[in-house]
Amino acid sequence: MEGFGQYGFALALSAIFASLAESGLFLHQSRIFPSLNRIDDISSFLDDCVSLRLILGAIAGITLVVVGQVSGKGAAASNFIALLAASVLLGNVMGGYSSYLYGAERFDLYGLISSGAQLITTCIAIAALHLGWGLTGIGWAHVCGSLFALLTVKRVVGRIFGLKTTLNLSRRLFSLYKAAFPLGLAAILLIFYNRVNYTLVSFFSGDNVAGIYNAAFALINGIALLTSTFANILVPRFSIFHRSDIRALKNLYRASFRYLLILGVGITSGIIEWSKPLISAFFSEKYIESAEPLLILSLAGIFLYQNALQQALMIARQANRKLVKMILITLAVNLLAALALIPEIGCNGAALAMLAGEISGFVYGFAVNIDVMNFKKISLLICRILPASLACLLFIHYGGSLLNIISAAAAAAIYIVILIVTRALDKGDLGILMGALKK
Repeated sequence: MEGFGQYGFALALSAIFASLAESGLFLHQSRIFPSLNRIDDISSFLDDCVSLRLILGAIAGITLVVVGQVSGKGAAASNFIALLAASVLLGNVMGGYSSYLYGAERFDLYGLISSGAQLITTCIAIAALHLGWGLTGIGWAHVCGSLFALLTVKRVVGRIFGLKTTLNLSRRLFSLYKAAFPLGLAAILLIFYNRVNYTLVSFFSGDNVAGIYNAAFALINGIALLTSTFANILVPRFSIFHRSDIRALKNLYRASFRYLLILGVGITSGIIEWSKPLISAFFSEKYIESAEPLLILSLAGIFLYQNALQQALMIARQANRKLVKMILITLAVNLLAALALIPEIGCNGAALAMLAGEISGFVYGFAVNIDVMNFKKISLLICRILPASLACLLFIHYGGSLLNIISAAAAAAIYIVILIVTRALDKGDLGILMGALKK
């Protein structure tokens, strides 16, 4: 568990420095590219983006290496952090190219490259662990995955779209950084929020307890990455609708809100009964204590998935101050609760703090976007979802308590059927979502 705790510590650091290097450029680039029509203008803007990202990535990478050396986590963790620093640099430059695919809504190409890079990283990491290379092997897996993504997306942008890049140090770089800064500040705060609890658990309770928390957080965070990616995919379309069709914007947001809520409640319903089997399946019996924080984090997930969507809408509406304020409120509530609870109840306190933070952020974001999804609409939706959740819980408790593919599929089928009966699942909403995701 100590090694897993060090792994989580290193990932927390790399996530923070990756966010510092990225500085909100991805979303800023994604919303600028569609407004550029001439190939020369697009190439010039891409030159600036890649040059700035290279500079910021190098600064972040060097600083991360220094932090790793003085962290006191041991040679293996320091080497792992150094390799993650190289991955941060490569990934940041890659983002300059991939943001063009986002802005052009070529999510198919972006998804293939991202999934390919993740597959390479995972396969190399698994092989490294089997060969006994430990954290160093996992670090090289991250480097290889990032290098593959950079070389591939650069080739795709150059060959398919005819965009060639040259590095430059023009005065436009500062203007570009300044324009992206509000989104960068929001991203940095969000990364800090997502990782501060783990750091505090490690500080107050040690790496073993941090490893227990990280096991639970890893499962929820994996799902959260999917939902945040989905929300980010909607940013270009939200931006277009915000300028041209408010009614379409509201319909798309409501449909997305509905399905993310259904997903969150469904996941929580399963974890209530299957928290221990899930931990045993993905990790081992040594991490069985992770079941309690996993249950709490699954409740936080219901709000976490929605908050990603609310933030995407604020970005599209260029409500930068409200976006930063929402994240600051979430962070402040979480931090205060974490400092009060973690010394007393360890990783359960960290999970409860995140739940408190997500609820507070949801309340603020809901108030900001109340013209799109008001209290009456959400109350009606919850009333339609709860019967399905209750039926799913009863089935698992009395008939499917053993976690396997058959019982999971049966529980999901019961959940979906009742959602259809209560009209929580709507064919029209599904059509709106599918239409938005098609180029």
